[in-house]
Amino acid sequence: MERTVSTMIALLFMISVVACGNSDSEHRKELREMSEHSKTIVDFLKCDYVFLQHETNRAKIFDTWHALYEQGKNEGFTPLIIVSSSIFGEGFKSNAWGWEKEDIITKAEKLFPTISEEMRIRAEERIDKIFPEFNETEVFEQMNEFIAEGSLSWIERDNHTLGTYDIDELLIVKIPTVNPWEVAAWVSAGGYYALNPAEQVALFRGWYERYGAVPALVSYDTWQLYVPNPPQTDEEVLMTLKEAYAFCYDAAEVTGSFSLLALPLKYSNIWGFWWD
Repeated sequence: MERTVSTMIALLFMISVVACGNSDSEHRKELREMSEHSKTIVDFLKCDYVFLQHETNRAKIFDTWHALYEQGKNEGFTPLIIVSSSIFGEGFKSNAWGWEKEDIITKAEKLFPTISEEMRIRAEERIDKIFPEFNETEVFEQMNEFIAEGSLSWIERDNHTLGTYDIDELLIVKIPTVNPWEVAAWVSAGGYYALNPAEQVALFRGWYERYGAVPALVSYDTWQLYVPNPPQTDEEVLMTLKEAYAFCYDAAEVTGSFSLLALPLKYSNIWGFWWD
């Protein structure tokens, strides 16, 4: 997405003020206003962060994150928006998986060469059970029908926006890695997702290498990724569709439609996944 130089400079100035503050007293005030669950997350991650309260402008959230993402390329970090909540905070306290991030990254390295094939196998096995009438050709036929009916309008509306509709506090955390897929290893303690943390990191790496996909936002039951170059060929879309379904069964099972899952994978720069 294009951004003017002046806009980027203004955003980066705003971010530097929010992140660093002008004094220790301002930082202490920020901590007083922060909920206990946000403090838990900050204490667990021990990273620099930007704290936002009651920000509901999802386009502004994206612009703030995107400016940080560009900044991080030169400064050695990848920003990740964390939608803070009591459930997420408790997840960090309990650390259900009990894995250290270094171990997760090492496991992901070993899984990476076969992760796409593994996701395809899992998807096809579940499709056979849940959707025995599944037909690949019909997925694309129905996609074209949806497009003819104007279904791309909601994708265009939400493109280049980040966030959920019940935001109270946001932390944009500067994860100290230049490998965007690794941010999932840093927040593995807090969420409840279909894959184990190493599988998630390996899958995100594959999407990054193929489409430039960057994990941008996470909550206890949500992931949103920024995807500058989404898949375009039917073969790529179908492969990614099966990976996405294995990653998040609810993405197709809640609606009962693989075409509605495939549409944003091909036509949106934001991929969203939500677990019920």
